[in-house]
Amino acid sequence: MSLLGIVSIARRTIVWLPCGAPPSASIVETMLKCVFPGLQYAPFSLSVEVAADRYEQYSPECAGPIILHQPGDITADVETGPRVYCDMIRSRAGTPVAGTPNKSRKRSAASTPNSASNGGVPADDVIESDCLQSVLREWCFRRDQACVITGAMDGLDCAHILAPSYSTEWFVVGDRRRLCAFLPMVAGRTNPGIDVRNAVMMSKDVHSLFDEFKFSIFPEGDKFKVFQFFMKSLPGMKHGAEIITPRIDERFQDPRYYADLFPDKEVFLEHFRQAVLFNAQGAADFDQFSDDDDCDSVDPMEWNDESSDSLDGDNT
Repeated sequence: MSLLGIVSIARRTIVWLPCGAPPSASIVETMLKCVFPGLQYAPFSLSVEVAADRYEQYSPECAGPIILHQPGDITADVETGPRVYCDMIRSRAGTPVAGTPNKSRKRSAASTPNSASNGGVPADDVIESDCLQSVLREWCFRRDQACVITGAMDGLDCAHILAPSYSTEWFVVGDRRRLCAFLPMVAGRTNPGIDVRNAVMMSKDVHSLFDEFKFSIFPEGDKFKVFQFFMKSLPGMKHGAEIITPRIDERFQDPRYYADLFPDKEVFLEHFRQAVLFNAQGAADFDQFSDDDDCDSVDPMEWNDESSDSLDGDNT
């Protein structure tokens, strides 16, 4: 595992970002906007000091902490901008960011009859969800036919990209309904959280790492690539590798039928955002990395030897 250190112009550490390998500048920018939402509304640049008082724009080949500053002026700290500064401070203080899953929200068992044995969820809802989940697996298997990460065809799980309890609400905000296929349908009812465009087939061990945010999937253009936060690889899984997507076959009556049922990049980006928030560590939390089983040796200034590959992307 390697740590990507983001510092201010005063060399004060702002955040540590675990990465399996040096990411492109565009991915680093996306990660910072996930952690500090205020950066979405203010321009900023990323630079690395390559020699005494000599700076270059960040690229995956650069070693050392990344300096976050205003564009064109290495002496202008982004944090001096009042709007950005306030948002960054809120994020550091642990204030929930809009759209972050609230796992603690549950239905009241007292208000839902016949729900005591189902954790407060009405029995009819449990039956409906089980039926939808069963049919969803059939739809995803017919579309993917193998683990989208490793290509394995045995021991497959139908893995939700966004947890159903969260995505049921996430998909109905704004115009996100367009991201659903409204399939499967059971007894004339659908559930946006249990939708074919919110799930892919994964082998059981890969599914476990995905749910633990050990890795995510980052869309680049029309491609989807594996992004590992910890170098806990499995056979067939490689940082920066493209995942398997449905092929477009012109022999079919509708060549794009299964491709159009594949999850949209916005869904993968939301999982990536959650993974960044889950894995990001503040400067005061740095010592926690040394206690992690996946972090036997941590060098915050340089990439370790096993992290030689980087995601392709625009480094400008």
